[in-house]
Amino acid sequence: MSTQYQKLAERYGKILATYVGGAGEAALQSAYEIGRQAVQAGLGCLDIAQIHEEALIRSLLQASTLGESSKIAKLGSDFLAQSLSPYEMTHRGFQEVILDLSRRAVELATVNRRLETEISERRRVESALQQETSYVKLLNVVTVAANMGSGINDVYRRCLEEVCLITGWPIGHVYIVDEDSPDRLVPTSIWHLAEPKRFEVFRHATESLSLSRGIGLPGRVFSTGESTFIVDLAEDSNFLRAQACSEVGIRSGFAFPILVGSEVVAVLEFFSDLLQKPDEQLLDVMAQIGIQLGRVVERRRSEDVLREIPKRILEAQEAERRRVAHELHDDVCQRLSATKLHIGAFENEIPEKDRKVHSKLQLIKRQINANIQEVRRIAAHLRPTTLDDMGLHVALRLLCEEFQKINHTRANFKMKARSPQRLDPPVELTLYRIAQEGLSNVAKHAEAKTVSMRLMRLNGIIRLDINDNGRGFEIEKIRSDSVRGYKLGLLSMKERAELLNGTCRIESVPGKGTKIRVEIPLESNHTHGKD
Repeated sequence: MSTQYQKLAERYGKILATYVGGAGEAALQSAYEIGRQAVQAGLGCLDIAQIHEEALIRSLLQASTLGESSKIAKLGSDFLAQSLSPYEMTHRGFQEVILDLSRRAVELATVNRRLETEISERRRVESALQQETSYVKLLNVVTVAANMGSGINDVYRRCLEEVCLITGWPIGHVYIVDEDSPDRLVPTSIWHLAEPKRFEVFRHATESLSLSRGIGLPGRVFSTGESTFIVDLAEDSNFLRAQACSEVGIRSGFAFPILVGSEVVAVLEFFSDLLQKPDEQLLDVMAQIGIQLGRVVERRRSEDVLREIPKRILEAQEAERRRVAHELHDDVCQRLSATKLHIGAFENEIPEKDRKVHSKLQLIKRQINANIQEVRRIAAHLRPTTLDDMGLHVALRLLCEEFQKINHTRANFKMKARSPQRLDPPVELTLYRIAQEGLSNVAKHAEAKTVSMRLMRLNGIIRLDINDNGRGFEIEKIRSDSVRGYKLGLLSMKERAELLNGTCRIESVPGKGTKIRVEIPLESNHTHGKD
């Protein structure tokens, strides 16, 4: 391709671009001048046609709409006709060339329309694919959150955040079934609010409104067990918060149920400040999320039942201990006392000269006294009346004194508190049983000379420390059969503490004794009074 051809083609493209851009007659005059120069250079009509086609295609590619493409094609035909005018006297078939080029321009416009249609369809498919990907991501996020160890409220909160993020809806909230009235929904404090201050009126209206089946958006979902979409909340006579919605500019809403089987246990509701059209795919995804979250609720219920089993077993054990302690104290001790009185009466009937018989009867009376004391000790061990009557601090002090007397091991008890205020009975009983087990382990395994026990309140918890200077042990070895009794005792202490949401930590080093620290939160166990 010659240099002259390239220069003409470049100039032709620039002037055509200015013409379709609105340059007018000046550009047409330049087109005629280009045609004249082409004739002088020996270029033919087909050369001009090729130059025109390349320039026109570039201009058409700049068009953004079908109407703009048609306008460019028409102006291009006029420009080409003007550039071919110098050939009119020297070339035949000029009109045929013009008609052919016009047809080709129309064909180009048709191709352009086809391309626009294909691009629009591709954009629609990409948008649908992106939305479907977002829904799949949402399902994955909810599934991961549901299988983590966090509570159900954390799962609800994460679900609200993700749904609002994907849909662009600014408000999400959770209603749950009232435990005391299973036919009503009550609001929770679980929200996602994109603009908390703006939507404060709506939040207040919602948190003061409980709903029966069929009433309001959540109530309808509660009644049917199916997702519900309201396009215009202002036009819905069964939406009780319409006034609050009007004040803050909320327009549309939808809600879906959390299902355990066919039982609705909660309703998640969402609101938009724009009028939204129902999205069936979104509602289908929400229905799947509702089933997934329902499984979380069902699993949490099962876990709660399992956690209650050890607690109920301990309660049953304590009830049985209380019954046996009462029987020992009220029945067995009375029978032994009666036997002692009968022996005394019998002793009075025996002549004083029979010293041998008197001596044996005195021995029997001493043994009965010892048995009475032992039965009382066993009864107190089973259910210490001191714990019920005087509180934990007195019961622990007496427990240490009894331990020191029986085991000849020094036992110190200290309480760090301004006043020995009472705790809830379950807390007192749990700490007392743990102290009993701790001292029992010291007596059986530690070979200690000193054991100290300390009770204190600290930052909303009650703490019990039991330390001894015995032989200690390796923590890993408590798994072996050789110290199985020790292992069961330590596990029992941990389980008792955990039943009250507490902890029991054990530290031990061979030759350096053992430290046991039990901490139980006071707030979650409804303590009486404060320090």
